[in-house]
Amino acid sequence: MSRRRKQVNPTVTAMRQGGMTMTVRMTMQMWHQDHIAKNAEHLERLAGELRRIDQSNSMRGVDKAILAQRAARNTHWDMQHVLPADPRGQFKGQRMEYVGGRTYAVDTNGHDELLAREDLDEPVVRPDYQFGRD
Repeated sequence: MSRRRKQVNPTVTAMRQGGMTMTVRMTMQMWHQDHIAKNAEHLERLAGELRRIDQSNSMRGVDKAILAQRAARNTHWDMQHVLPADPRGQFKGQRMEYVGGRTYAVDTNGHDELLAREDLDEPVVRPDYQFGRD
């Protein structure tokens, strides 16, 4: 009778030891026009880092996954600290309200702070045409 060697799955081992997870979630601020270019820069840097990790021949698959998750988490942290900062503060709780006669609640936490910012004010532009008329 032949003895089989016990197989080791390094990915599951890394997950059980807390070194990696199944998924990585990234959140970015996108309420100000300055956030667009800054977040695009962070995402481009992440894409380059992921390509570099993927093309490496000196790492095991599990090491590539761990480094890719670390790069994604670092990018998530960078995008959370893009300025102008979130006006809701550190804990970002919800304030659900029925606004404008809607039949559903909207999270209005931070709206008062955004209304007070003059850099977000823009003139109202109305189109020169009306739908359904020639």
